[in-house]
Amino acid sequence: MIPGRFDWDDVGDFASVAKLKSGGRPSDLSILGENARVLADASSGIVVAQSGRLVSLIGVHDIVVVDTPDALLVTTTANAQRVKTVVDALKLSGRDDVL
Repeated sequence: MIPGRFDWDDVGDFASVAKLKSGGRPSDLSILGENARVLADASSGIVVAQSGRLVSLIGVHDIVVVDTPDALLVTTTANAQRVKTVVDALKLSGRDDVL
């Protein structure tokens, strides 16, 4: 890399955030959220914990978990781009309360 330059990454989904947070190491688990309570064994991906409850992961790889007080999302980094489809479906059905 040329000094003063940086690699570009489109932080458009949770897979990109996990990659950035782990420094590009796919075997790591990235944990986001103030006071996140996460126990993990042999797991990789990203956990965004905002509900205050304990999130336990055992032997899952490339997982995306977003735990908020009003909704829980579980997917894989390979399917992280499809979250937009779920958001669009929730909007169409009038479920803006969980967005």
